[in-house]
Amino acid sequence: MLHDSDAGTGQRPEDRGSGRGESPTNPTSADGHGRIVRRSAIELRRKRATRLDGLPPPAVPEHPLGVLDPTILLRDYAELWIERRIKADISAIRSSRTNARHVAKALGGVRVAALERRHALALLEWVRPHYAPRTVHHIIGALRSMCSHAIDDHLLAVNPVHFRRGELPPLVDRPGWDRTRAYFDHLEVEYLLGSPRVPEASRVLYAVLFLVGVRIGEAAALRWRNYEPEYPPIGRLWVLRSWSREHMREGHTKTKIERPIPVHPTMARTLDRWRNERWPAHYGREPGPDDLIFPRVRTGRRRGELDHLLTTYEWQKLQTHLAEAGLRARRLNDGRKTFLTLAVADGARKDILRAATHCREGDIVSGYIETIWEQLADEVCKLRIHGEPEQLTLPLR
Repeated sequence: MLHDSDAGTGQRPEDRGSGRGESPTNPTSADGHGRIVRRSAIELRRKRATRLDGLPPPAVPEHPLGVLDPTILLRDYAELWIERRIKADISAIRSSRTNARHVAKALGGVRVAALERRHALALLEWVRPHYAPRTVHHIIGALRSMCSHAIDDHLLAVNPVHFRRGELPPLVDRPGWDRTRAYFDHLEVEYLLGSPRVPEASRVLYAVLFLVGVRIGEAAALRWRNYEPEYPPIGRLWVLRSWSREHMREGHTKTKIERPIPVHPTMARTLDRWRNERWPAHYGREPGPDDLIFPRVRTGRRRGELDHLLTTYEWQKLQTHLAEAGLRARRLNDGRKTFLTLAVADGARKDILRAATHCREGDIVSGYIETIWEQLADEVCKLRIHGEPEQLTLPLR
């Protein structure tokens, strides 16, 4: 488990240094007799300024990405583009493949070196009638990224994918899709967390999604060592990794930032009961620190082994639970919007809750402001969800 004696830092123990030695704020060194001698700021600046003077210049290869056939077609180059994105550990590989397939269908027979703006306009007119504006932007973005790679490959001199004002559709959702309703209200969350109609494994997963606002991939990668129930004042959950259903492995989170989250009291009760009673009964042994909080039992040749849950299967189960209660369909990742929306409605401050779900804002001042852990915990506790609803009459709507 992760332990940290300083309740205000939120720092992982293995990341803390010893505090000794030279630093920009502690420019000291020892002389021949072991005495500490303070070095002047001018001497330190002079040393930093001449750090690269004795090094040879870097070796720049003539062609960093390898020599390609100048007659390569776009359909073949799209496959190469996908391979590079996989090597670069891009998380959205599935959507990249889909967008590349659309580009290859429309322009696959065109040589990459012959791409012009008219080809981009033809692709736009080809996909516009059939897809939502946001999807059209993603497809055009895939072509633009391919052309950017082609510049590095010396196949193009400039990127031909550019549009004048008004040529691209406005970035809005498809007709009939109301993004403002993509969350669960208090009554729906209480039902999913406390109804005996919902299996307990699903109720625990929903508690993590709705009460701390993690992504489904982050929830799938949570292990018991990430949960610190004794951390003051209400416990702490570390979100360190994310499970990728496309790569079928654990990787970094979407923002590549590891973050601690205060544990809502309702979620703490649910997790403690799951770990002490239900997890051992469900899987036949006591959980260890490296065990997943939400494992699935494999079938086939590796029958009986514990592995990461299948997010698509969990989405299907959510639709079943919603349909049984007479509720409209929604997504698992709507749990993040649910957490923020309901907490703010219950009186929590949005600017403080941001530290639990997102990275800090990009302005300069935000880099100098740290969120006080106790204050963040207080805001999380303002979410009024108890997880033990009274007898509910179905359907809820």
